[in-house]
Order: sequence, then C-alpha cells, then structure tokens
Amino acid sequence: MSKVATTFEFGEFCKEGEQSYFPKATVLLKKSFDNLLNYILESQDDIMQEILTVHRKHGKDYIKAHRYVGTIQTKDGQLIEILPKIYKSSANENDNEYKKECKQVLLQMIRHCKEETSKSFQNASLDAKSDFPLLEIYIQNYINEVDLLIKTGIKKNYSKKEENVHALKGALLVNQNITKNVCDKTKFFVRYSKFDYDTPQNRIIVSTLQKLLSQTSSVTNKSKILKLLDEFSEIESSKNILQDLKLASHSNRLFSQYQNIVEQSKVILLGKGYTPFSGKFINQSLLFSAEKLFESFVASLFKKYANDYHVYSQNKKYFLIDSHESGKRQLFNLRPDIYLESKSSSKFENFIIDTKWKNLDEDDLNNNYLIDIKDMYQLFAYGQKYRLGDNSYIQNIPHLILIYPKTEKFRKEKLDDFIYENIKKEYGLKLSVFSFDLIQKEKTYSEQIETILRRICEINDCKNANDFATQLLIKDKDAASYTLVGYCKNEEHLEWIRKNKFYNVRLNKNTYGSLTSEQKSIIPSKIVLYTNSNENFYNVYEFEVNQSSIIDMPYEKMVALNYPFSEKAKNEKRSYRLYSLKNECDNESKILKSDFVEKYRITNQSDDFRKAAPIFVKSC
Repeated sequence: MSKVATTFEFGEFCKEGEQSYFPKATVLLKKSFDNLLNYILESQDDIMQEILTVHRKHGKDYIKAHRYVGTIQTKDGQLIEILPKIYKSSANENDNEYKKECKQVLLQMIRHCKEETSKSFQNASLDAKSDFPLLEIYIQNYINEVDLLIKTGIKKNYSKKEENVHALKGALLVNQNITKNVCDKTKFFVRYSKFDYDTPQNRIIVSTLQKLLSQTSSVTNKSKILKLLDEFSEIESSKNILQDLKLASHSNRLFSQYQNIVEQSKVILLGKGYTPFSGKFINQSLLFSAEKLFESFVASLFKKYANDYHVYSQNKKYFLIDSHESGKRQLFNLRPDIYLESKSSSKFENFIIDTKWKNLDEDDLNNNYLIDIKDMYQLFAYGQKYRLGDNSYIQNIPHLILIYPKTEKFRKEKLDDFIYENIKKEYGLKLSVFSFDLIQKEKTYSEQIETILRRICEINDCKNANDFATQLLIKDKDAASYTLVGYCKNEEHLEWIRKNKFYNVRLNKNTYGSLTSEQKSIIPSKIVLYTNSNENFYNVYEFEVNQSSIIDMPYEKMVALNYPFSEKAKNEKRSYRLYSLKNECDNESKILKSDFVEKYRITNQSDDFRKAAPIFVKSC
C-alpha cells in the first residue's frame, strides 16, 4: 500500500522537489500530482471550485483544498486524505496523534451523515480505524456487509430467461425461433421463469466486488473480496448496471436486507460520492462537504440526547411567503437545520437551531465576531414564523441558536445573547451562539447538548407576549392531572367554542365565577362542558386541551373574535383566559345530574357548581 498523503481543510499539495517553494504543503510524487492536477483542469463541474483548485506561485503549480473532506485515490494508486480542522489547544498538524483524532472525528461525523455515501460507515469500528485510509475503511465495511448477507443467506428469485433450448418450455418466441432455428428444427427459442440466484441485486454485488478488487491497495481487502466472489461464483456480473440498479432499488420485501448494500453499490459503480470524482486521472473518491457533515452530526446528537424534546431535521413546517396573488400558493419553504419541540405538556418550549461550519473570533466585536449577517437574517425569519405558528392570537417565542465548531479563536462556551427586538427585550426574539467541541476535550457530546438546552432555559423565563395577549407556560408539575369543569351557556356559545377552538373563563378580579389566583396556576389536560338539557339531565361535551397555547385576552380582542357577549358583559368589558382546544372527544352525551356530580367528583364544590362557576378537579 502506498503511503497516505494527508492534509487538512485549506491545505496545499505540491510536487516532489518543489517543497522549498511551499514549505507547508503536502508533497506528492510527480505522477500523483499530475493526475490530480489534470483531473481538476479537465473537470467541468462547478462543484470542483469548492473542492480543489489549481494555483501558481514562483512559477510553480500547487493545489489547494477547500471545505470538502474525505479521501481520493489517483490512477497511480496514491491515497490522499483531506481531514477537517478540529480545534485542540497546542495542535500540530504534523503530529500523527492529532491526525488520528481528526480522522476519528471525521469518521464519527460520516457515520451520522444523511447522504447515501455515508451509509458504508454505519458499522465501521472507529477505534480500530484511526490510522487506516478512509477509502480502505469504505471498502472494508462494504465487504463486511456482503459477508453478513452471505451468513444470513443469499436470496433467490424468479428471473426471466430467453434461451435456445432442445426442450420446449415456457413461452415460444415465434419471431426469434424462426430467425434462430430455420435450419435446426430440434431447438426452440423460448422465454421462461427460473428460480435461481441470478437476480439484479446479486449481479450488482458481483459487479461492485469486481470493481473494488481493482481499487483496493489492501492485501487483506483483496483476499476477502476474492473469497466473497467465490461465494457468488454461479452469478455473472451485471451486463446493464443502470437497469439492474433500477430493478434492485424497487425490489420487494424478500430483498429488504439488500437495500443498504445496493445503495452503496450505486455510489461505487457510478463513481458518485458527494462529488462526481472518478475518471481518466482518478480511480475513486469519497468527499463530503464539511458543513453538511457537521449539520447532520449535530442533528443526530440532539436526536440521541435531547430526550425531553421531539427533534426534527430540516423541518418544513412553514413558508416565508404564506400566499401569492397568482394562486395563493406558499413560497420559499423555511428549513431550519434542527427544530426541537418540548414533549412536556405543562411547560412548552421550542428551539430553532442552525449549525455553521465556520471559524468565529470571540474577540472581534468590530466585525460582529465574523458572524455572517445572512445567518442573522435567516434565524430572524425562522423566529418570526415559528413564534406565531398557525394562530395569529398565540405566540410561542422560540429559542434561536447558532452552533459553530470550537476553534482556537472561539473557545467560549457561548457568546453574549443577541437581542433582535430591544423594545420587547423580555418577550422578543433573541439569539444565542454556542461553540461545539468536536474532540470532546472538556465535555462529552451528551454533556454539551444538555448544557446548551439548560443554559437557554435558564436565560429565558419562557414568557411570551404581544400587545393584546400573554401566553402562559405554567410550571406546575401536576397541571396535566386536572380537568376543568365549565358551564356552556347556550348553543351560540357552544358553536363559538367549536369554531374557534377556545373555551373562555373570566379574569375580572373580585367577580364571582372568575379564576382565582390559585386556579390561574393550573392548566388542565381536559375540559368538560355541561349545559342544561332539562330538569334532570345535562348535555356533556369533552375536549382535550392544547396546554402550550393558553392566552389571556382583553375585551377588544374578544370582540375581534366575534364572541357572543351578553349585554352585561359588553358593559363590563370583561377580559378572559382562553384555553386552546385540540380535539373534541367523541362521547357527547346526556348524563343524570347526580351521576355527573359523582363522575367528576365535584361534591366539595357545590356552591361554585350551583352558580355555574368553573371548577378544577384533580384526576385520580
């Protein structure tokens, strides 16, 4: 195996004998350098400008890497690795131990990447691979998956065969039979089905193994591939790779265990990783956008460790434009990298998180710490859409977060918060910027995720408001165990409740039937409404409560909602607490008044009950 040539993001490559002109460059043999240079010069792909570029200095050519990381193998067999720059105090890029740590982090990130090419790393034993070329890890992991498939059993299936045979079977292909057998009446050209191993999936595996055999520089990998090919000795390689890949990608449940192998085979056979890197000068490459790797990795960590939250990647819930005159269609889908929504019913919180693979400078306030203004605009747009959600009367102030890798110039855990709306500082949007230590020098990944969530919750008191209403986020741990029993005065009131999905209770101080200070601290999980049916019965309706959307509403806003006020209420201009309703339970019924009182355990609140005031009953 040839020696691996290793550099880092934005590192340089130079030709052997010219290192005096480029003292920090990684040196390549002339043939390897020329292969890499010629490929770059002949490439017509715009993406190449983001990967590798050719420059000239002192009359000599050199190659510069950018923000793509991974591995390349030139036609002469030279393996090249481009590693991400990971922060470590007193790091020396020439130190082998540091290179191993950076490769370890890269492998960790690749394992969690969402793209096809990353799947070949899902089972990589990272501890044992820190000093092994990435391309060989890729090949070895493919070998391991095929080996596992063989142990569980290679699948057979019915396949269509067209052959010239001596015995008639299947369907006779008349035209072909006349052409082939005009002089030989002992044969028949037929099409028939045969149950065997010659399936598209197995042909693709054979073709992939044959290609990897020509690419690997590892004696061990070569030996393993030859043994695997022996297991598939009855199966020929694919004669039409594109057709077989298409058939293999749409296979039935019988071949479900082939899915990952087929996806990896597609990458290898078509020469496509994150880049179209293969051809006359390059054997194979496996290159990834460092920014995309970082984004996928951090998202996977939140999914793994943020246990109290629902975690979504690239959430597509809202659009920047809600409607357009041409047809009122939504435009410009907003996709924050990570969106978290609290599982807690008594304390609702949501987080909008974007990750950026960029170096910040915690001391450079004059240049905004090197934060891109486009990122600030982007988070503000996310925050404005998610704060209102689907209801113009309710605001959920999201926690906005930007996460950058920890670097030599950004060592702090977080920067001071950025307040978007100073006039509404207590309730407005604010942005927190955190660093993330990929080498886990001081904290493990789980500890860093927990710290981010904890710090944000400590900083923000979860208060939300606008000019008309204050959303309540009650911290009472027992809140979910309460039922509110309330009175519905008439059919018009019930219709308003169902249409607007709110139930209203008075907030006027010192007025009978209004919420007490103790009751204000409770958000029920269910609301039971009753109306008079006749002398002996109540009509009863049950609703589930959206506990994250409880608001206090003044008289003016209730008018805007077309609330059916009584004349007395209009004169008093009452304000109300609105409990947001999710679903109406499908058990509307008439209940004897005595049974109703017993069922909802309201005997101790008979005075309130008789006067139709709202009561809260703690569930058993």
